[in-house]
Amino acid sequence: MIVWRKPVILAASVLIGVLSAAHLPAHTFTAADGMPRDAVFCVVPDTRGFLWLCTAEGLSWFDGYRFNNYGVAQGLAHRSVNAVLQAADGSLLAATDGGLSRLDPAAAPGSAKFRTIPADAGLPTGIFDVIQDPAGVVWGAGYNGIFRLDHPGNPTSRLGFVPVTDGTKLAVTALAADPSGNLWLGTTHGLARRRA
Repeated sequence: MIVWRKPVILAASVLIGVLSAAHLPAHTFTAADGMPRDAVFCVVPDTRGFLWLCTAEGLSWFDGYRFNNYGVAQGLAHRSVNAVLQAADGSLLAATDGGLSRLDPAAAPGSAKFRTIPADAGLPTGIFDVIQDPAGVVWGAGYNGIFRLDHPGNPTSRLGFVPVTDGTKLAVTALAADPSGNLWLGTTHGLARRRA
């Protein structure tokens, strides 16, 4: 038994040495290549295989050759984009510091490509994360609670606000949905669960 372990350990050591010495080819893309900003908060592939990049200066779509950039002038609710979600119905949603924006694929050339999804008056609008649960409901993590969007592709849908606590300020910074429909919330005061 010891006779077999020594060659395996030696082979593993040689393999680790070879892998650590190998340099994988990599190219770093920056603003010099057309991105709106060097720092990227998230990278999300869409169903066509293209990449969407979240930055502090807007959203960027990389088609494999060039970066197509979107900011407030193109309809985003805020220049700082925190997360992107392609919903099951194909809708592309951008979570920003100013709310949730939806890509309008039917927008005329030269007009705004994004539309901000309205929320009820007086509600906090900054959204840090966005997910879709198994039932198709889109949830956004925000200041003092979470947002709910029942029909992400419907241009007349509105964001509803769901407070997490009874008056205590609690920013929700991350979300996850489990197969049972429970919503898990990463907050500034720990982990919370909202039952299905």
